[in-house]
Amino acid sequence: MQDKKVLFLSHSFFRFKSEELSHYINTLAQELTKKSWDIHILLPHATGLAAEEALGKVKISRFRYFFEKWENLAYVGDMAERVQKSFLYKIVFLFFLAAFFLKTRKLVKKEKPDILHAHWWIPGGLVACWNSFFSKTPYIVTLHGTDLMLLKKSGFLRGRARRVFRRAARVTVVSNFLKNELVSLFPEIESKIVIIPMPIDPEVLHREPKANITGRTILCPARLIEQKNLGMLLEAFFQVAAEFQEAKLLIVGSGPKEAELKNKARNLGLEKKVEFLPAMSPPKLGKLYQATEIVTLVSKNEGFGLVLVEAFLFQKPVVAARSGGIPDIVTDGENGFLVDPDNPDEMARAFKKLLSDANLKDRMGKKGHQSYLEKFSPEKLAEKFGRLYAEIIR
Repeated sequence: MQDKKVLFLSHSFFRFKSEELSHYINTLAQELTKKSWDIHILLPHATGLAAEEALGKVKISRFRYFFEKWENLAYVGDMAERVQKSFLYKIVFLFFLAAFFLKTRKLVKKEKPDILHAHWWIPGGLVACWNSFFSKTPYIVTLHGTDLMLLKKSGFLRGRARRVFRRAARVTVVSNFLKNELVSLFPEIESKIVIIPMPIDPEVLHREPKANITGRTILCPARLIEQKNLGMLLEAFFQVAAEFQEAKLLIVGSGPKEAELKNKARNLGLEKKVEFLPAMSPPKLGKLYQATEIVTLVSKNEGFGLVLVEAFLFQKPVVAARSGGIPDIVTDGENGFLVDPDNPDEMARAFKKLLSDANLKDRMGKKGHQSYLEKFSPEKLAEKFGRLYAEIIR
């Protein structure tokens, strides 16, 4: 029997395997090909990238949308900010949408996919919606979090998104938190919302050997932005470092709060205890996961918290905020501790419990790995998407 065809529409993907962005889309695509789905991904062009290529059994196509010098809206995670701040990029974005739509129409006519899967409601979902006026090909939209936050800020965008969601066969989100946020804005689509997280790529994360780290390390992979709540984490770690002389906090990420956070660490006397490293590729981050004792993420209103799933892959216990989509991942007292993101004392107590009890740390790490295998492995998540596709095109 011929494999059913799915056309992914996305503006975010890794350009090179060393990049950190959106590996989960490729991971999902590769896993679906193992389950007899024919996957084709449509992406924007960028300098140095081929118009057509293949990653294993997954086909990749890219569309041109402007002069190459200005084809830099995608892939770096700041499309919305660029378009909001620059009149020129507003013009480029209109060309982007037009080219995305025209290339989608061309592929739909040529390949006749059974379903379109748009990642992010804008721009991919918008393009899938426009296509639906000319084709009977059904589509689903996956919201990853950042695109939902845009809707909370703009009535104009909510109007555009409402049509995208109403015409979609299903809308998927990565956590209960995002579902509740979406329902608060569009209660009429609640019945078509499905919760399916995105998968991590265990092979990529295991690609390099364990890092050589001294001390008892707490790892926090996070962008250096307000939402990640890293100032509160530093206050909690100040208490931990006073009791555990070998404790070390490793913060991996980049962002506008870097200078402020480094200054706070200095003011707390933690210069030798806290190390800041820039954002890095998944294989290099995997080296750190292997070498660390605890992984932490204390963000407020985190859409999901994929780094916690990555920690579970490596059997590491976690200390995480009782906020956003994180409770979908962490069961308090089982595979980690959930803490109040505004309470550094509670955070510190959780870290101290794990650092002082090797059996507890080991038990939680194993429970976390069990959670990964049962709920978050690429195979399990691809099965869920496969069932969803089959239900729609039946």
